[in-house]
Amino acid sequence: MLFILDAATGLRAGEVFGLEIRHFDGHSIKVEQSVWRGDAQAPKTPNAYRVADPYPDVAKLLSGFIGDRKSGYIFCTSSGKPLGQSNVLRRYLHPVLKKTRNQTLRLPCLPSIPQHVPAELHLMPEWTPQLLAWVER
Repeated sequence: MLFILDAATGLRAGEVFGLEIRHFDGHSIKVEQSVWRGDAQAPKTPNAYRVADPYPDVAKLLSGFIGDRKSGYIFCTSSGKPLGQSNVLRRYLHPVLKKTRNQTLRLPCLPSIPQHVPAELHLMPEWTPQLLAWVER
């Protein structure tokens, strides 16, 4: 879910790790903090305070991921602390990238900078089902 949300919204990694359940209303995500080295902090710039509107399918997946939890970080450890970026990269993303290195991602070329992904996805909404299917593999 973390990678789907990141790809669908273009949030910075620290912003995704800083999301609390109170920041999601079922449709929109309020970016009010980020996490750096395990500590919540204010976003980098005043412009970083914003509302992200993921596609309805992504919002529905996020609602299901949150389930009946009422508070805390959306992406957290078993003790309730926010996930660490290096742990996520090392344990989850790098193994997937290594496994798929010789496979072709059958999507139109996506920009390499995550902050640009949402704009491109809004231009080509038919990418969303393909992107979600690929990320879930």
